[in-house]
Amino acid sequence: MRQSRRGVLRTGALALAAGLAGCGARDDGTTGAATTDGTATGDAAGCPATPMPEGCVVESSAGDADPIPTTADGTADAETTLSVRWNARTQPSMSPDDSEFLSYSPARGMVYVVFRLELTPAVDRPVDVGPYGVFGLRAQLCDATWYLEPPLRSLDAGFEVSVDLSPGETRAGVLGFEVPAELDAATLVRYADADEQPDSAFEATCDRDLDVGIGL
Repeated sequence: MRQSRRGVLRTGALALAAGLAGCGARDDGTTGAATTDGTATGDAAGCPATPMPEGCVVESSAGDADPIPTTADGTADAETTLSVRWNARTQPSMSPDDSEFLSYSPARGMVYVVFRLELTPAVDRPVDVGPYGVFGLRAQLCDATWYLEPPLRSLDAGFEVSVDLSPGETRAGVLGFEVPAELDAATLVRYADADEQPDSAFEATCDRDLDVGIGL
């Protein structure tokens, strides 16, 4: 059953990417064929092989969601750098652990990729961080690549819109992205226009023992 669902998505991956990229997403101009070591690879059906993200790759899930290979890459030439410790998992819904009434469910065929982030300045001065403007998600499905911004959600574990950090101070929160359940790879990135000089970049360190902390 999984292969047949994937076959349907192969034929519609580009259309899907175009539609999602038009919903408030900004991209860095790199949309195109998925590559491995700079070379596009494919199978007999014309769909590139599952892309292999570089660095630490987390494959974890909860509920009945299949894991999506997830990584983080915040590399950019910026004035301010954050140290980001992270973990992630795929799950079919999101709700605070102590809530019986608040829950978010994705559209049919979609799941959430949820990141737990711990932010610390990597510079010796206070920094003001807007997590919902700094972070985004690069999604890859077959030969389609597109970018998503995190939606604001009323979760106690979510970030504030603006976070003031003193040197050595750490703030934690979650960011959740709604993606196709059959996504090949998801990468947390510095979210910026192609011609934008970002104010902040981040150095990512994965920690698989970090509690994601969002219930189903």
